[in-house]
Formats: sequence, structure tokens, C-alpha cells
Amino acid sequence: MILVSPETLLEWRNNKLRIFWAMLSKRKKPGRPSAPWNIIKLIRKVAKENKVWGATKLHGLLLKLGHTICERTVLKYMPKRPTNPKKRLSWKEFYSLHADAMIVSDTFTVYSSNFKEIFRVAFFLHVGSRQILHFDLHTNPTTKWMRKVLKFAIRKQIQAGKKTRYFLSDNDSIFGKRFTKYLERIGIKHKKTSFHSPWQNCYAERG
Repeated sequence: MILVSPETLLEWRNNKLRIFWAMLSKRKKPGRPSAPWNIIKLIRKVAKENKVWGATKLHGLLLKLGHTICERTVLKYMPKRPTNPKKRLSWKEFYSLHADAMIVSDTFTVYSSNFKEIFRVAFFLHVGSRQILHFDLHTNPTTKWMRKVLKFAIRKQIQAGKKTRYFLSDNDSIFGKRFTKYLERIGIKHKKTSFHSPWQNCYAERG
């Protein structure tokens, strides 16, 4: 018969617990293994370069490249970003992505030689080529007149074999709701700059 002190029994118990938890920590966790580091880097790189892409599209690309991976894993390693694709792009990125299908416009004021008449000049510029597509002037411009002169710019784009998908303007009343509805009818998205942010329409403002 071996007699041991209570302190020794307590120490044995603690040692067994340490061994037990050490064995548990070494066991592999259930579920799919983590993605290889090169795949994680590829996911983040593609997601950064294509900010409007979701997990489904990125997953499809990886499958085409021969990588066996589930969509949930792709989503796990994608950078956190707004759910609305439109909010993921900076203005610079937006310009770069849609330059060939975008027309920007702005207006400015000029006076007649005798300073008795004031003219409002409107011009339309193709972002991709920086080409002035059309310009016109009027002493009393209206939304109806603006629609009319815009048609000349769009027609010039069609003749060049290019399709206009976006129209960018400031918040002038001449580009109001009626003008936006007209653009929607002909399949063009109207994008307006924020108030007091002329840099967002940098191409037209430079003109």
C-alpha cells in the first residue's frame, strides 16, 4: 500500500488534464482544409482588380483556371467591401472602366460682342478619345433643347461604331428628372456628380 499526499493527487490530476487538452489541440479540425496560400493571394488579387465582381463570378474564373475550390471558400478570402457594386468603384476606376462608352457634358456662359446678350454654351465630350462630339449655344436653354443637341453627339458616336451607355453631368436643373427619364428611354444611364465636386467631372471641367 502506497500513501500519497492530497497535493500529489492534485498534481497527477492536473498533469492528466494537460495531456488530454494537448491531444485535443493536435487533432485536425473537421471540415474543408484551408485554401493554399497561392490561391488565397490569387483570390485577393483578382477581387482587387475587378471590384464589381462577386464571389460567384470569381469562383467561376478559378474553376476555368483549373483550381478546385468551393464558392464559400472564395467568399471567405475576398476583401470585405460594400454589397452594392456601384459603391465599390472610385471615380477614377469608374472612368477607366467605362471611358469608351461615356459622354460627359458641361455648360458655360459667354457674352455677345456688345454685351447685350448672354449665351449658354453646352458641349459634349467622349471620355475615351477626349473628343468634343458636339457643342451649341442658346440664350434661353431648356431641357428640350439639351435633348436635341445631345442627339447630335450620340449620332456621332454611332457613326464611329461606339455605343453610349453613360452620360455624366453636374446637378444643373437643365439635367433634371425629365432629362434623366429621356436618357433611360434611349438606354443610357445618367450619372451625376456630387454637389460642390467639380473634380468628379474632371474632363468637362478642364475644357
